[in-house]
Amino acid sequence: RFGAELARQGVQIISGLAQGIDSMAHEGALSVAGGRTFGILGCGVDVVYPTGNRELYAAVDRLPGIKKSFIGSGVRYDLLLHRYDDDRLNQSAHRYMEELIARHVSGRLKVAPEHTADSVLRLMRKPSFSLFGQFKQEFDRVNRQHGLNQQLIPYFISSHPGCKEEDMAELATITKRLHFQLEQVQDFTPTPMTLATEIYYTGYHPYTLEKVYTARTQAQKLAQRQFFFWYKPECRQPILRELQRMGRKDLAQKLFYK
Repeated sequence: RFGAELARQGVQIISGLAQGIDSMAHEGALSVAGGRTFGILGCGVDVVYPTGNRELYAAVDRLPGIKKSFIGSGVRYDLLLHRYDDDRLNQSAHRYMEELIARHVSGRLKVAPEHTADSVLRLMRKPSFSLFGQFKQEFDRVNRQHGLNQQLIPYFISSHPGCKEEDMAELATITKRLHFQLEQVQDFTPTPMTLATEIYYTGYHPYTLEKVYTARTQAQKLAQRQFFFWYKPECRQPILRELQRMGRKDLAQKLFYK
């Protein structure tokens, strides 16, 4: 009754979606014509707790007004694709992913696969690039299903310890095949207290004591970075010369002649 009376006075209800006073406040506001109420979710746009309040969540979501909150970057797509022993968790992750892509992307969603070579990704302590491929398939599927034209923007790093020019050439051909012209890129920057930085400064993997190649000079870094921009006319000839030096005419064929 208190929530309903506040709604009649034009007060907007802002509360969580827990049982008890939160639920009653929302229900009171919804019982009044024109009542406005906002549910605060602490764990994600589709993580309703308790689950018994899912109908209440849907009722609040149907109210006119602000319909979207946007997530621009930072999505751990590997967690969304992880398969649990409990199928309820798998279904929840799937619903979350559908909700995120269909309703909470402003037009571009930035994610960070960071590389395509699994050997480099292991040094980054990142999951296999194959998971990014799976996420892109889901992203494209949801876009088709909802009649959307949203973009997936991947972020990549060059010159990371363990990354060689041939790895970057492979990255260029793989991302071209996926119809990306990369924008979100950077050279590796050492960060204190990380495995990659220790390898960068010592030249060795601290756990295996194996020697690890790292691009250090400006010329070495540029030789890697240029593969991000294979589509730019000024990069074509330098890349072709580098691929010829590596003996990878097959990659030149994939990049420029197909």
